[in-house]
Amino acid sequence: MSTKKVVLEFNESRFKAELSTLRYKANQLTDALKSVKKITDEKVVVLDLEELDNHLNDSTGFKNPMMSADALNVKSEYAKIVATIPQTVSEFIELKGNEYIVNEKGLKESLTQYMDASHLKEYNALVDLVSKMNKYPMHVLGSISMRGDSVTIDPLQYNTRKQMR
Repeated sequence: MSTKKVVLEFNESRFKAELSTLRYKANQLTDALKSVKKITDEKVVVLDLEELDNHLNDSTGFKNPMMSADALNVKSEYAKIVATIPQTVSEFIELKGNEYIVNEKGLKESLTQYMDASHLKEYNALVDLVSKMNKYPMHVLGSISMRGDSVTIDPLQYNTRKQMR
């Protein structure tokens, strides 16, 4: 018997919508990282606001990174970086090389509902049973009855169905 996960539900439309949003955010983060590298002359190569602030302040001697950015003529880039970072945080966006990408597999997994593992043994047994039943013609299977707690086969109905074919 298989112990493979059984998907109950996958929200495809939500996946597509969130994937689109996350790709946009990943692009914003990649642009922000490029800006950080550019305004620090590659001295800061990570998207870390504290490290960027320290670099700017060290470059000017000021204690306020916004004033430092203004003095270094990078105020607009700095403001964009500051605005981008907190809005784009997601567990499904990760840095690969110099680019932020979306972990599509992780996102898909988070939007998928699986059958409880405790139900798998019984479910797989039923799948096996159905597979065996599907080897018989449908007109014969029509003589099987499910009532209450039991599954029965009506011999008269079975015989009649066999004779009609």
